[in-house]
Amino acid sequence: MMPSAIYFCFPHRGVGGVSLLFLRLAHSISEKYGQKCILIDYADGYMATRADLNLVDVVDYDDNKKTTISGDAIVIFQSMTPWSIFPGLSISDDVRILFWNCHPLNLAATLPGVRNFAIASSGMIWKISQLVVRSFRKRLGEFAKHLIANDALVFMDHENVISTEINTGINVESPVFIPIPAITCERRRFGIRNFDEASVIHLAWVGRIVDFKYFILKRLLDDVSNLADISELLFKVTIVGDGSHLENLRGHSSRITNYEISFVTHLEESELNEFLATDVDILFGMGTSALEGAKLGVPTVLLDLSYKNVPDTYEYSWLYQRDGSTLGKTLRDFSPEGSSYRSLSLLIAELLQEEQVLSQKTYSYFLENHSMEVVTDKLLSTLGQSTCFWGDLRLNGLVKPSLIYKLFYTFRRILLT
Repeated sequence: MMPSAIYFCFPHRGVGGVSLLFLRLAHSISEKYGQKCILIDYADGYMATRADLNLVDVVDYDDNKKTTISGDAIVIFQSMTPWSIFPGLSISDDVRILFWNCHPLNLAATLPGVRNFAIASSGMIWKISQLVVRSFRKRLGEFAKHLIANDALVFMDHENVISTEINTGINVESPVFIPIPAITCERRRFGIRNFDEASVIHLAWVGRIVDFKYFILKRLLDDVSNLADISELLFKVTIVGDGSHLENLRGHSSRITNYEISFVTHLEESELNEFLATDVDILFGMGTSALEGAKLGVPTVLLDLSYKNVPDTYEYSWLYQRDGSTLGKTLRDFSPEGSSYRSLSLLIAELLQEEQVLSQKTYSYFLENHSMEVVTDKLLSTLGQSTCFWGDLRLNGLVKPSLIYKLFYTFRRILLT
């Protein structure tokens, strides 16, 4: 049964995939179905400052005040550990809940503030950290099992299922998949270049430059440099994005001198569409960003995420060669016989020979798996099936805050003010 109101809850000020995802879905569902959609965000957050108030409502969120959600409603969260649910929320017991796993580590129990360090460190450090949080991991498994039993946990792809099983110790027998969508564009590009020996191959990355994306970007820049050394082709790379590791990437790129690298911190959606459709030969991306090119028919290479250096045995592949849902897998094992720059050179050779075919395949893959129309229908059907009520989570102690996490976030809030 569909509720009277759908709340999309993701208070966040920066540019990010979930903010963009929730904003687009709320607009699309409201416009197409007349369903009441409400965004919960900081007053100066990404969704709040870009929402079309003719289509959706916005509720201001504040960590230090209470934001009430009540009535015939369902709240959509990006999956998160129960002890890290936004503390300013006051949710009535009769409100239904849906969690959407949009990152492989959404449901991972780690010590607060050291997750990425532990993941990037040796296996022993990771194992020690997991021993410390063993009780949290058990509680997280109970939380996830409750969600699954009440049709309230969905996954964007198989990678999220695998990681959830590893990090919670449970078996997800019949996962429900809702892929990440992007808005279908009227403008499409099917083969606009006539390459010759003087052509400059323009490669681009779009997306945040943060810990789990930084290392694969380093690998890409190094592989393009290796290709530039042995090939007569000319290359240009544009990095569109901002984030915690931007300066690290700038420093790494400053040592590369055999092709041009430029940085653009942000482009609004219309500017990005124009840039990709007219200037870019191959887009490299992860998550929602990969779809920004695919929706236009730009040949797109899907990159995978890693919290540590990616070896030169990595294998690049086109987005359309993936499984229909994944937008990046977690790199755990590498083939000892692969060659990253050789696999990249094969993709570029394909581009030179059959750009139009690649464009058509990329666009068709997007329409079949990631168009807004396909995904909104799946989401609305899933929302109607959720029987998970906030009151059940609360009364079973599944969303009780952890003292360790409360202390950590209190101290962090004090330091940031």
